[in-house]
Amino acid sequence: MITIQKNTVAVINYTLHTIDDELIDDGNQIAYIHGHENLLSGMEEALEGNSIGAQIDHKIVPEKGFGPRIENNPIQVPRSQFGEDFDKIYQGMGIPTRDENGKEVFFYVQEKNENHAILTLNHPLAGIPLFFKAQVIAVRGALEDEIDGKIAFGADGDKKPSSCSCC
Repeated sequence: MITIQKNTVAVINYTLHTIDDELIDDGNQIAYIHGHENLLSGMEEALEGNSIGAQIDHKIVPEKGFGPRIENNPIQVPRSQFGEDFDKIYQGMGIPTRDENGKEVFFYVQEKNENHAILTLNHPLAGIPLFFKAQVIAVRGALEDEIDGKIAFGADGDKKPSSCSCC
């Protein structure tokens, strides 16, 4: 029996909750390619080595979820720096940028009013332990196109990408 490992496609039903039982995300018949950072690292770790029929009930520490809280000073960015895109941003939204070394870094909209947005390095769920429950529906070897593109084409490799909304 094949188990979930790097370059396998797993199909799962899952829920992701906060410790206060707030639903963060859920999905049915979600196919993903394992080992390519398509899920939170804590979710992938919990699924690793499991096979069809497995039931997973796993606590994810912040470092394996949306990261620990970073002590930083939020920055206030005036409306003018966003241009026409200012109306498109919303609280909790991640905004990609590059640091001085060219590495991609996300700032998150902590607050927005008519004149400015306040940005922070903390994802809205940073520092929060999560609970992941899943049932493994199917596992198969990934196709070369899936491995190259790092995205699963569905339960049967039918070229219809499938993804969760948690990452």
